[in-house]
Amino acid sequence: MPPGFGNTALGFRLALIPGSSAPREALSPRPYVLLRAGDLEAAIVDHRAVADAILPQHHARYSGIGLLRDRAHPGNVFVPEFGGLNLELIQDGTMQPNSVLFETRSVPLELRVIDEHTAELYQPPTPHWRLASCTRFTLLPGGIVEISFECVPLAKTWAHDFLGLSWASYIDHPESPDLFFYEKDGWVRHRTPKPKGAIAPEWSEADQRALTPAAGLERRFPHYFSAPAGRYAQPWMFGQCGAEALAFVFRPQDLVRPGEAHLGGGHGRPAWDFQWVIDRPQAGRHYRMVMRLLLLPGQNPAELAGAIARRPIGP
Repeated sequence: MPPGFGNTALGFRLALIPGSSAPREALSPRPYVLLRAGDLEAAIVDHRAVADAILPQHHARYSGIGLLRDRAHPGNVFVPEFGGLNLELIQDGTMQPNSVLFETRSVPLELRVIDEHTAELYQPPTPHWRLASCTRFTLLPGGIVEISFECVPLAKTWAHDFLGLSWASYIDHPESPDLFFYEKDGWVRHRTPKPKGAIAPEWSEADQRALTPAAGLERRFPHYFSAPAGRYAQPWMFGQCGAEALAFVFRPQDLVRPGEAHLGGGHGRPAWDFQWVIDRPQAGRHYRMVMRLLLLPGQNPAELAGAIARRPIGP
């Protein structure tokens, strides 16, 4: 069990089911909560608009981490209007209107305060996909945000044998928009060849899944359906944010498909994205994806690999 779950894991899972007897955590009266651990500070925000001293420009329909900073990077790592770790869409390989694809942006969220280091975003079953979900954010020592996403599809709504979920993190003027992936010979820098809309996906060496899309979806969702630009040996990626590296660390078994779009949040504001695919989903079954965000000093790739390896994710 990952650090930060303690004895609340059972309630965390049951809380996904409407009408369950899971204990109710304290609901935040505000649209965000500020978490701190050591030098790290993060604002966990639902998708209501905010305009105050902490989140002066946060737009509606974006949730996740509205603010991430530490002593070495006192400004927000993420684009203030949008933030990071925003659960953007659900798709099953069929053509759907944006109101269906992006329904996670409009279904109300409950922001639950667990303790000074931990908060959750709970979303009841969405109208079309009928997916109930809960995302737990925990700040750990050493500049780590651990994110555990749990979900239960309550009805069979998918046409093909998968559900794909996408997250976007909009980065505010990083040193470079490019991402580094850890392939079999070490770190490889991926450069997106086109300035807008192009995404260079990277898949796990173990990911041999062939997903079936409707005609035209390859261009809209290249993370899922395009041939990967590379294959990672370790489920790590990082980008350069000033004097620090922002690393995304995943569990090997989750087989996430990350990538990057140069103008995701506007000029100089790339979107560092990833997709998680639930294979052969079953209604009523519980699914879980775990990852970490790390703000690490320096940008030496060899040192970063060691620093990431010393911070393994639990099962």
